[in-house]
Amino acid sequence: MADHKPYADLGFERMAGNYGPPHKMGTAVSGFTPNTPWARLGCDKIVDLNGAGTSAATPQVAAAAALWIQVNIAALANYSEPWMVVEAARAALFQSARLLPGQDGSRLGRGELRAGGALAVKAAEKLKKQPEDEAAFPLLKVLTGLGIQEQITPVQRRMLELEALQLSQSAEVEKVLDDLGRPLDQLTQQELQRIADALAGQPSARASYAVH
Repeated sequence: MADHKPYADLGFERMAGNYGPPHKMGTAVSGFTPNTPWARLGCDKIVDLNGAGTSAATPQVAAAAALWIQVNIAALANYSEPWMVVEAARAALFQSARLLPGQDGSRLGRGELRAGGALAVKAAEKLKKQPEDEAAFPLLKVLTGLGIQEQITPVQRRMLELEALQLSQSAEVEKVLDDLGRPLDQLTQQELQRIADALAGQPSARASYAVH
């Protein structure tokens, strides 16, 4: 945010932040929000300064990557594989990002985006291809029982897992998970029900999810 604090942990009433699991924060970077110019829906001549969340941070990171690619377009043409362009751009953003004293990498990843600093970073010669990203929430299988697996398709299951994963990042659900703090096989049925109720009780939960 404008005060350099992560857009997270802002209370039960707000679904804020996009972070974790910890092993993925090494490939994350943060863009300033929620003070970003934002066009008001339905008003083509009004721009507010209230762009918030990943909706505002993501285009900032994408724009910085696009600028870096344009500046280094000649060098990138020498790469033998398309993925190298992606990793080179990502490396430049990560190398120039900064974590200020007191900032938490578990929320901000490599740190605050520095687009100007990234443009000074040359295309790397040695690159490592990162594993493909995935979104999963295996806990959903435990909460719903095995019966649901026979009633839905694999695509529907992935959709439900993704939605559950998104809902689990709300402060309310995170508190339930933190309070329990034990492996799944050690949770009682009542504790599992607490998690399920917290997920289904989120205002942004779809009716189809609550039914399942």
